[in-house]
Amino acid sequence: MARTGKKTKRRSRSVLLTVTVVTFLVSFILFCSAAFFCKTYQNNLTAKMQTLEAQVESIQTANEETQKEVDTLASNKRVSAMAESSLTYQGQNIQSVDENK
Repeated sequence: MARTGKKTKRRSRSVLLTVTVVTFLVSFILFCSAAFFCKTYQNNLTAKMQTLEAQVESIQTANEETQKEVDTLASNKRVSAMAESSLTYQGQNIQSVDENK
């Protein structure tokens, strides 16, 4: 009877060791796959963020240029310059009408 007790202890130890190793391997594989997924997802988000930042920067530049154009067109100097240029004497546009003909 003494021998059967030792055999049971060895079997229970080997089963416990097997369960421990399998649990460790499964948890290690899950950890590695989760770490890989998170790293890939972070890289993807970083690329999207850089693309969006570039788009925002280009839109801000376009808005600044448009605002400068609006300021230029709305200024009094621009309006008075256009009025003066249209009211100046342009000799090449005048044709004389001869009454004798």
